[in-house]
Amino acid sequence: MNIHFDIYGLITTTVKSLPYVSEGIPAGFPSPAADYIGDRIDLNEVLILSPGATYYARVRDYYLVEEELEQGDGILFDTRLAPRTGDLAFCEVCGERVLKYIRKRGRELWLLGGGTDDTLPVDGDTEARVLGVVTVVIKVRRFKRRRTRLIDRLPQKEQPALFERRAIRASYFPASDVPVAGLVDLNEELIPNPISTFFGKVRGISLIEDDIEDSDSVIVDRMLEPRWGDLAVCVTSEGFTMKYVEVHDDGEIWLMPGNKDYAPIRITGENERLIWGIVTHSIRQLRTKKGGIG
Repeated sequence: MNIHFDIYGLITTTVKSLPYVSEGIPAGFPSPAADYIGDRIDLNEVLILSPGATYYARVRDYYLVEEELEQGDGILFDTRLAPRTGDLAFCEVCGERVLKYIRKRGRELWLLGGGTDDTLPVDGDTEARVLGVVTVVIKVRRFKRRRTRLIDRLPQKEQPALFERRAIRASYFPASDVPVAGLVDLNEELIPNPISTFFGKVRGISLIEDDIEDSDSVIVDRMLEPRWGDLAVCVTSEGFTMKYVEVHDDGEIWLMPGNKDYAPIRITGENERLIWGIVTHSIRQLRTKKGGIG
């Protein structure tokens, strides 16, 4: 079996609450004022739908272009949820653990590859099963430089043709005994500096080309020194926003917008406090709790 993911069980007993920026972030935060810091949240409580049936898989050498997943990123998959059409699923196909999209036809379950996935056989005799439904996609933003979306998601009108070309009939066997490499706590995995870390929701689509969408979440660490390629939360006269850090050969630091309609900002002695924190991870919840954050 090709080992594309390292799979871990989750420790959910330790609580580490983060300040939660309750107002939407217009590709940044609305204001640096403390009034915008709402409740404190715990990542385990917010992100894990089914404690005891949810696993964390860290990407080792797998790439899914539609979700822009790459090495070091992670997913949460739930073995208790029933799959629905459109779900992203953690699957085993021909002995290889991969990510596929779900399509249901009556009582039949089919797996659908992405727009660039043509490496697996796609006949009805293919041995395939769904191990769990992906509920959360976690992308590393630190040390990755700018992560721009390479392709657009497949247009709705093209999906039927792709389905006929690449669909795999699958069975659904949620595993209660998923083999794991160990145990992790999401708070430990994603928050090395809890005292200086905040959690907030993104509002708007000005960073959509960077695969940060409306209602995604970001983890922001105020203790980190900015480095070239970091995505920074910045304070401007209009509130908070997010920009990329560029350090030029002459030592000058510039804040570069994800949206080409906005001008770059040069950091000087007069505005050096412009950078409020560094985005370490972006989080997309594909399934959320009813009435919960997200």
